[in-house]
Amino acid sequence: MDRAGSSSMIRAMNCKVTETKGMKYRVVPMTKRLARALSAHRHLRGERVLYADDGKSVSAKVLQKWMARAQKRAGLRALGAMHILRHTLCSHLAMRGALALSIQRLAGHEDLVTTLGYMHLAQGETERAIRLLDLPPPISTHEALLDADERKEGSDEERDRPASERATAT
Repeated sequence: MDRAGSSSMIRAMNCKVTETKGMKYRVVPMTKRLARALSAHRHLRGERVLYADDGKSVSAKVLQKWMARAQKRAGLRALGAMHILRHTLCSHLAMRGALALSIQRLAGHEDLVTTLGYMHLAQGETERAIRLLDLPPPISTHEALLDADERKEGSDEERDRPASERATAT
């Protein structure tokens, strides 16, 4: 993975994924938290995102070893398969309420159906979704603008009174 828009200051950074399954590249935003973690572990020091301790680029085989080691430490089956990260990204975004079309774009899928297959929901998510209907309905933009105008202009009764009466009546 290459970094796009690299800078010494950690801001909204992007990763350019260069070796995709479809042989295309895409730019994926990097969270500030990830950028800080990578910097703390001396990975963000050049055009690429991940580096070996000796400063050299990391091969796919080394990444798989790193992934297997991390999976083992987490108590998971240590397969080293990187593809699980796509499923994890899509699932976590879906559980946090991201729009499916945004997830599709981040995952680089051409078909939304493909993205939906990646969006595994945590136990209890369907119940949480139905509880959203217990909340008050959202106010539409039109209603919000009307409310703001009414607050700014005063009530209808107040507006209909002659200006001379409005100024004296408080």
